[in-house]
Amino acid sequence: LPYTITMDPTAVLNIIYKTAVLIKKTVEDVKANQQQCKRLGERIDAINQCLKSLNDRDLKRSEIKQSLDNFRKCVQECLDFITQFKEKTSWFVRVFKNQNHKEQFQELNLQLSQCANDLNLGIN
Repeated sequence: LPYTITMDPTAVLNIIYKTAVLIKKTVEDVKANQQQCKRLGERIDAINQCLKSLNDRDLKRSEIKQSLDNFRKCVQECLDFITQFKEKTSWFVRVFKNQNHKEQFQELNLQLSQCANDLNLGIN
């Protein structure tokens, strides 16, 4: 049976906010796909603005806790994905992988939309 540690929602929020800051810094250094990387960061910031309106009572609700944790994982995935564009890879490799990147950006954007929906439903 998998044992999951549920973190305190405030701690999860802090991780999300810190990761969002890291994403901003990382986006400044990316060598490829700057616009898409920037857009991911902006979407995360927009969701974070909504999260700042959560009160303690909201944070104690189980559906919010789950949605926050999903968002935390998604934000981390975005950071991991964006970080790879900091390295200057060869032109050939970048072009070759570009199609895959397009799909990955779409996937992450979709996940962010899903997280936003889940959090919104949880908040309302």
